[in-house]
Amino acid sequence: MERPIIGIMGNTYMTQPGLFDSIERAYQNSCYVDAVMKNGGIPVILPASADIDEALMRAGRYALEHGKPMLGICKGSQLLNVLMGGSLYQDLSVKGPDCIRHLQLGRRDYLTHQIRVEEGTRLSRLLGSGVCMTNSMHHQSVKELGKGLRASAYANDGVVEAIEDKDGLMVGVQWHPESLLESAPAMNHLFSD
Repeated sequence: MERPIIGIMGNTYMTQPGLFDSIERAYQNSCYVDAVMKNGGIPVILPASADIDEALMRAGRYALEHGKPMLGICKGSQLLNVLMGGSLYQDLSVKGPDCIRHLQLGRRDYLTHQIRVEEGTRLSRLLGSGVCMTNSMHHQSVKELGKGLRASAYANDGVVEAIEDKDGLMVGVQWHPESLLESAPAMNHLFSD
């Protein structure tokens, strides 16, 4: 079987001024690359310009037009929702005092809060339905779902933690499964799928 080529959206950052001029660099965290390679894929980091959001939207539109499957992680999940016409809470603090902490302070591999995976979803086939633990490093989330999307997991405070489309080409998760492959091995199913 031919190994799939998996595009991973890159990011940019500006180096600190120092002995040499500061410069903008393109990069991606190695845990994404490692997760793809662990599952037999060939990772290709897709460079992004300084306008990251527009680069992500262009890549998403291309994938939609060509029927390519997409896994959105954290901002990628939010992107999928906006791509499909949905909206976001720009900061979860506007949801009020009952909102749990979604921006953990500890290590990325630490499981910090529960989510409830909805039965009958693609996510439930991958992780099982019911309660599971995730890490959490976001301050934005889905407000109104985009066209053709459904919520497939929620946090205890009602924040949408995962979305998917009805055609099975899109899954988006708010947490970072690439950092949980040791502490929560079932998260690897998101990559093997």
